[in-house]
Amino acid sequence: MCKGSNIFFLAAERFYTAHPIYFCLICPYNEAINRETSQKSFIFERTANEAMLTELLRKEHIARQVSVSDWESAIRYAGRLLVNTGSVEPRYVEQMVAISKESGPYIVIVPGVALAHARPSDGVNRLCMSLVTLAHPLEFGSADNDPVRVVIALAALDNNLHLSALRELVQFIGSPDNIDGLCQCTSDEAILELFQTFRASQPAS
Repeated sequence: MCKGSNIFFLAAERFYTAHPIYFCLICPYNEAINRETSQKSFIFERTANEAMLTELLRKEHIARQVSVSDWESAIRYAGRLLVNTGSVEPRYVEQMVAISKESGPYIVIVPGVALAHARPSDGVNRLCMSLVTLAHPLEFGSADNDPVRVVIALAALDNNLHLSALRELVQFIGSPDNIDGLCQCTSDEAILELFQTFRASQPAS
């Protein structure tokens, strides 16, 4: 198994262990989940209709060098980018904050990066993602992965179309160099180009 797949498998394992709700979000609700086989399928299988990361992140959902006072404000900022385009309802943002308060800082999945989410039923209008780089790193309460420099909000409309994008995202943020690159970008276009370059460098799936 390649290094990128190992990183992705470990991140998926961390999600499942820390918060089964998230694993339910990324797996079909109407199927019995076998932990090992479901995670392997999650990593390696892709259907023709799945969105890729470069298709999911839009320029209007990017904000750079944002100054906020705490982790909750950071999540709300990332969520408002999605609300402003009608991609999610305001209640989705509130649920992202509520889930983080209830379950702790498991959303800080790798050093420096928080991935916030809620359920599709919490007000998702379309599959979408936002990305915020922070002017000043923030503590989210993660002993292993604080401080956070990048906050990502993910909203899935169904249980399948976002899997390839999520896989690519976790592989991308598994590299500290990529996180540094995001934080050093001086334009939204540069961030999109960074993801496109990463996508082009990956083996065909």
